[in-house]
Amino acid sequence: MIKYLAVATLAGLALSSHAALAANNIDLLTVDETANTAHYQVDGDNNRLQIMQDSSGFSSGNTLTLAIKGDLNGGPLRARFSGAALLPGLQPGSIVQRGEGNSIAMEVLGSNNLFAVAQNGSGNMLTASIVGSANQASVSQVGNANVASFSQNGTGNIVSIMQRSW
Repeated sequence: MIKYLAVATLAGLALSSHAALAANNIDLLTVDETANTAHYQVDGDNNRLQIMQDSSGFSSGNTLTLAIKGDLNGGPLRARFSGAALLPGLQPGSIVQRGEGNSIAMEVLGSNNLFAVAQNGSGNMLTASIVGSANQASVSQVGNANVASFSQNGTGNIVSIMQRSW
C-alpha cells in the first residue's frame, strides 16, 4: 500500500510529501505564483493524476482537496472514458483549474474509477464523491459561478457534467 500526502501552496510551490513508494503518479503543474492550493492524499497503488492550477493573481487562487483510497484511480494505464463520460473531451486523471476562486472537493473510495475535471473561469465549484469500482466521471465548467455536485455509489456508474455560463 502507498501513502502519499502532499500540500502545495503555489506561492513558491512549497510541496511536502510522505513516502511515495509504488507506482502512484501525481504530476502537479503550475504556471503562476499566486495562492493556489492543492491538498491531496492518495492511499493505494497505480493511481494517476495530472493537476494544473493557473490563476492571474489579481484575486483569490484556486483550491483542490482530493482524497483517494484504492487502486487504479484517476487515469491509470492509458485508460479512456466511454459513453457519456466522453462528452466533455477530457482525459482521465486530468484536473485543471484556470481562473480565480475555483474549488474542487473530491473523495474517491474504491478501485478502477476514472475521473477528470476542468474549470475555466471564476468562482466555479465542484463537490464529488465516488464510492465503488469501475465508475466514470467527467466534469467541465466554463464561465463563472457554476456549481456542480455528484455522488456515485456502486459499480459501472457514469456521470458527465458540462456547464457554461457567461
